[in-house]
Amino acid sequence: MRNDFKRRGFTLIELLAAVSILVVIVTIVGMIFAESDKAWTTGTQRVDKNMSGRAALNLIAHDLQYVVVDDIISMNVGLDRYTPASDSYEFANSELTFASINNDPTDASDPERAVREMFYYVRENPDVDDMYQLMRGYHSDDILDDPAEHCYQNPGWCTDPDDGMGGLTRAGIAAQVVCENVSGFAVYAADPWVSTFEEGSSMLRSFYSADYSNMPPPYVDVCLELLNDRPARQIAELMDSGASYTNILQKNVTRFTARVYLQNWDRRWSPEIP
Repeated sequence: MRNDFKRRGFTLIELLAAVSILVVIVTIVGMIFAESDKAWTTGTQRVDKNMSGRAALNLIAHDLQYVVVDDIISMNVGLDRYTPASDSYEFANSELTFASINNDPTDASDPERAVREMFYYVRENPDVDDMYQLMRGYHSDDILDDPAEHCYQNPGWCTDPDDGMGGLTRAGIAAQVVCENVSGFAVYAADPWVSTFEEGSSMLRSFYSADYSNMPPPYVDVCLELLNDRPARQIAELMDSGASYTNILQKNVTRFTARVYLQNWDRRWSPEIP
């Protein structure tokens, strides 16, 4: 008995159709994985950014809680004096300079209850153009070694641009990076001569305690704006090419704010208490 069944393979058209369907499926799966990886990376960077922003404000608030202001030791809030000035994305950043009590019994080199000169400022990332870092600089041992150049004997230590500490070069300052991808750092001091209870607060972008009878402000507002790493690099590339980056900046920036009340503010000098 003869078997008339003929075995045959796929035709060329069927193979092409199968390959086309497979290519579509692989493309869709690849896009899903790519979007998932992008979402994961963006989410991770967002978490890191939020943690960095909160940690930076907590650190600034901690240092400001121990600020010292008297007839000699002064405090300064103003626009950055660094050369070149750190105008991140055309925003003029603040520089916060003050003396803070340094009570660290574990520091054998400075066992006394002394003060530390603090500097908060923004600088351009030395490794990547058009990306910025918030810096925390300080002088500690130098204050005792050479007091004539520092806050114990020099009332203008935080405003003199030629003292080599906080002015043109910030030479000799031990500085640490607080956070990356900074798009703006602004500090506002409340006018100590304006009653915050009756007249409303008057915020100053430029405050020097020697101009206010050696008083610190009653409180300081700190505003820090951060970007994720990816949009920060995109903006850096756009700036390098001369293209507009405003939309990306406004869409991706996150703002962190904090109000820090200074504990040694003497309310007797405030207008609401004669």
